Amino acid sequence: MSSSHGLKRRADTTAYEGTSGEPTSKHFNSTPEPHAMEPDHVPPPPPVIGDEAFLRLDLLEMTNIPRYWTSVLSLGTGAFGEIHLVHSDQLDVRGENIIHNEFVLKIVKFPSSELVNVVREVEMHRLCRNHQNVLFAGVSYCQQYGDGYRVQMCLEYAALSDMGLFSIKEKEERHIAFVCKQVINALQHIHTLRVVHGDLSIRNVLTTHRGVIKISDFGMADTLENTTRRGQVTYRGTPGFIAPEVISMTGYDTRADMWSLGILALFLSTGKNPFQQGILFDFQTYRRLIAEEFYPDLDPLNLSDDFYSFITDLNHYDPAERCDAWEISTDNFIKTSCTQQEFLDHYKQVRTRYGMDLPFPDDSQPFSVPTVRE
Repeated sequence: MSSSHGLKRRADTTAYEGTSGEPTSKHFNSTPEPHAMEPDHVPPPPPVIGDEAFLRLDLLEMTNIPRYWTSVLSLGTGAFGEIHLVHSDQLDVRGENIIHNEFVLKIVKFPSSELVNVVREVEMHRLCRNHQNVLFAGVSYCQQYGDGYRVQMCLEYAALSDMGLFSIKEKEERHIAFVCKQVINALQHIHTLRVVHGDLSIRNVLTTHRGVIKISDFGMADTLENTTRRGQVTYRGTPGFIAPEVISMTGYDTRADMWSLGILALFLSTGKNPFQQGILFDFQTYRRLIAEEFYPDLDPLNLSDDFYSFITDLNHYDPAERCDAWEISTDNFIKTSCTQQEFLDHYKQVRTRYGMDLPFPDDSQPFSVPTVRE
């Protein structure tokens, strides 16, 4: 995008960064008027609740976002909060030139009891952010909001959005293999850091305007030290993608993400959640299917032998029998992957054909996600 804030393409109707809602408008044909973010709120006092997670409140800037940040496009809304494409324009130190920047702001509002989970999300995402296949996360701001808090997370902008459209439109197995290959690269990185993502799904895998696949939304991520403990009290995420051992609360490790990878690959192939058998599909339905050790029948899907083998390496109810991220990276299916340019050319054509383009960043300008308080 140019510094004149010109939005070159029509707005996407696909949700972004783990969202489930719709953007505020289907299309726009002219540059929207930039508008200021929400009114300032009082920075919160230090929480007094006794919880170890509050030891990492240094991860949040307890103040308002800068006034020169403006939202130019809503990328999605839902139970998670809001996602905005933001422009930042400020004078340089000499006061002579305007420095223009573009990034995404994820806004979440929650009661005080949820602060522990949001702090963990920020911590896990920042721990894992330094990899080309992980959406980069920058600084996060926090303010008091009613009886709770509002946190605004600065994130990298992925202009081709999530895999929702890709999953339901025409594609070849080599395109799916490319997505899986890049997701595996990301999983190798975070698993090396002893982190489990915990919510790898169709909405949490994004694509940049250069065709780079990024995993996002670390709201369910945690360290192996925590996930391997029995008796997890609660679980969240996307039915169908959550591994059986997470549902059963018996403790889980990095192979829970490998179950999710297999479901992701099937979703990309069929365009729907493979566990969904009717209109209603919720946690209760999924828990019942898991209790029956059900797995979707692969035979009617007409998968290639390599793709079929890839899925069967990941669909075991016993985590010890699943391939890990390094073992699956050598699978024959992954070797059939197309190139990044081939994937990009294909997906851009698909998105243009169905009127689902988002504005592209201007490659002539180096944009970066703010990593420190401005």
